[in-house]
Amino acid sequence: MKRLMFCAAFAVLPILGACDREVATESDVDVKDDGTVVKEETTVSETADGEIRKEETKSVDRPDGQDTVRTEETVKTTPAD
Repeated sequence: MKRLMFCAAFAVLPILGACDREVATESDVDVKDDGTVVKEETTVSETADGEIRKEETKSVDRPDGQDTVRTEETVKTTPAD
């Protein structure tokens, strides 16, 4: 009986956790002539409550040490049925 309750408790954890489901990921790396490396990554995920999140990250690694990282997140709420 204890084993059944233990397994049931772990079956409920993903529901309580409300993890995002990754829908799409795209990554692009570009190396310029001067040695600058530009990395762009886009991730689209759906939350448990139906929101669509799009996260775009762009990092620029320059040979002179002046690195830049920019992250932008967009949330689209779907209308409730």
